[in-house]
Parts: sequence; C-alpha cells; structure tokens
Amino acid sequence: MDKELVAYTDEAGNTGNHLFDANQPFFWTGTVIARSNLNQTAEFYVSKCCQQLGVSELHGSELGLQQIERIAHGVEVFIRQHRIRFVFTRLEKEILCVTKFVDTTFDGGINQAVRPLHYLVRVFRLQIAHIAAELMNLEDRKEFWEAYSQGNCEKFCNVLERFRQKVRTHIRDARMRQVLTEAVDWAQHHPENLLGATATELDSPNTVAVGLLIQALHEEVGELGQRLTRFIHDESNQFALAIEATFASLRGFKAPPRNASALVSDWTEVDTFACPIEMASSRSTPGVQVADVVLWLVKRYVDQGFEGFTACSRLARVILSRSTNRHYTQVQLREEAQRLMAETMSAPVTTSELQRATQNLASLEQVQKQRMSEQVRESELPPSPKSHAREMRNISRELVRKGEKCFKQ
Repeated sequence: MDKELVAYTDEAGNTGNHLFDANQPFFWTGTVIARSNLNQTAEFYVSKCCQQLGVSELHGSELGLQQIERIAHGVEVFIRQHRIRFVFTRLEKEILCVTKFVDTTFDGGINQAVRPLHYLVRVFRLQIAHIAAELMNLEDRKEFWEAYSQGNCEKFCNVLERFRQKVRTHIRDARMRQVLTEAVDWAQHHPENLLGATATELDSPNTVAVGLLIQALHEEVGELGQRLTRFIHDESNQFALAIEATFASLRGFKAPPRNASALVSDWTEVDTFACPIEMASSRSTPGVQVADVVLWLVKRYVDQGFEGFTACSRLARVILSRSTNRHYTQVQLREEAQRLMAETMSAPVTTSELQRATQNLASLEQVQKQRMSEQVRESELPPSPKSHAREMRNISRELVRKGEKCFKQ
C-alpha cells in the first residue's frame, strides 16, 4: 500500500454566495487521489487525449458526453492502472441557509435560552436543524439569507416570528416546542447580539465544501495510515483566500464521530496532510484536468442521468465504485437526524440511570430558569465565545457521563 499520495481537486456549480439559483442547486467537488507520481504519467495521457479530440485542454463541460464517450474506455484503463480513488462532495446550497439560521439563532454561547445539551450534543443539534429545514420555506430562507448577508435585524426578526408560529403549530412534542420557542423568544429580543457581522466568502458553498472534503480525506486517507504529500486545488480568484484559511484551520483536525452522543467540540488531532494547499491552473496541471472530466461526468450522471452513452455510463459506475461520497443536503440531514434519534431512543436505560438523569435534568432546569429570569444587559453578554464554548463543553461532557440519553424521557 502506497503511504504517500497526492490529491487533485476541482469544483462545479459555483454561484458564490448566491444560494438560490434554480439551475444550479448543488455545489460539487471532485478529488482524484493517486500515487505521488501521477502528474508525470497524467501529462502524457492528457496530451494524448487532447490530440485525439482536437482540443488544447480537457474540460468536461466543453467536451460533453459525445467527446467523453470517445475516451471513456481509455480513462477507465488509466484509473485502474494507477489505482486511483476518488472523493466527491455534493452540497445543496439552500441547506446552507438553514444551518446558518440554526447556528445564528441557537448559538449557545450567546443565546441565554439555549441549553448546552441542545447546542453541543450532536443528536439534539441535528434534530433542531432538521426541524428548521422542514419548517422554513423558500421565502423564509431567502429573507433570512438577506438578513444575514446585510446584518438586517428587522428582517431577521420577521423570519424568527414566522418560525415561532410554525413551531407552535407543527411541533407536537411539548418539550421540543418549549426548547425552540424559548430560544426564538430570546433571539427576537436580542437580534443584534446574534446576527453579528455580515456574510463573507467563508460562508460560501465553495468554502464549506472544502471543509467537507478535508474531513472526507481524513477518513479516506488518514485512517489507512497514508498521508497526502501534495494537495492541489483548481485555482479560484474569488475564494482562494477563504479556501486557504479553511484548509489551514481544518487540515490538522478530524471532526467528531457521527454518533448520537458526540459533542460538536470533540475534534481530534491528525496528520493526514504533510503539505500546504496549492492553488493551480488546470492548464498547467494535468491531474486537475482529469479531476475536471471525472467530476463533470459523475455530476451529470447523479444529478441528471443520461442514456445512449454506454462507455460514459460504465465509466461513471467504475468511478463511483472507487469513491467516497459526502452529501450535505436536506434529505441527508433528515435521514441522519432520524437515525441518531432512533439510536438514542433504542439505547438501554437502567432504573438508576433514569433516576440520576431526572435529577440532573431538574437541577439544570432550575439553573436555566434562573438564567432566563435575569435581565441581560449588553455588558453582561459573553465577552468571548471561545471561553463559553469551553465552559459548555465541560458541562456537556458531564451530561454525557451522567446519562443525557435519558433526558428524552
């Protein structure tokens, strides 16, 4: 098994911070993972394909299915010979708006009505995000994104009020209804504390997708004891700085496990990347051209499908059989939230654990009532989200240890 690998990444579906383009609802990345000498052999192969097709550079969107059909068998052979693997991320742009609404409204470091349990423990955080995704329609999403992008508290409060009414109408579980409405009530009284600064390139699908990709690479490469000695991303004029900043922040850390009781703060140090990120043009990087063609074909195959192109269809199936895929969509959010809740509900609970959990919950509720009854002045708001995150992490660890799974009772 090769210990040192190289990765080439391309992207598709770029609309920047405009999340509501009906013609491009998804943002994709496609990454080629291969042995470190791929670029040398790829240069010869790409040059050969360009000569065959009469083009100066391989771009899937320019070639289309008819041209790719002519080289599909050769691409498949190339993939098998070099034992190439792939990682694809597929991000539904609208769901970014919903999760940003949840992160903004239910920020447990600022919103005094949000319990650490619901803010930090994965099963409850995803359940809230799932509810928001189901309740917020296109109008809600667009108005919130305008409010967030502009720092407009009035529009933010309009969305909050509609969300509050939908919670009261559609959420049958009394406990969840209480948790949501209390948080929204606080947010409506302190919108300026939650809304904060306006949107930046760090909020774009381009940047979020890089975060998804890095975590997928930690699993695909790092867990096999391998390392990336080069990580080349197709050049991006608008988002280069944001992508580089995201990579620098996440390259050395792996996200928490995807189980119900995981804390959002449970990141672990890893050394998957033995390199910085490189931004390179596809013209000078044959490996990026391979990623471009592969990504375009898979995106077309998954999002639209195609008939009558036998070699292309076979190639798409071969690529997907050798790939790790990360989806960030409303459907995926719903399925994951339901899976985690089922996992939590099915966990065995002893009588003594239930009693301790009930006592813990009563104690926490008393603290929450006291917290809510205090008049919060701006000078009393958290001076540092990081310090409060550490405090909430400690509280949540204690909850996990003492059986927070029982709180659903």
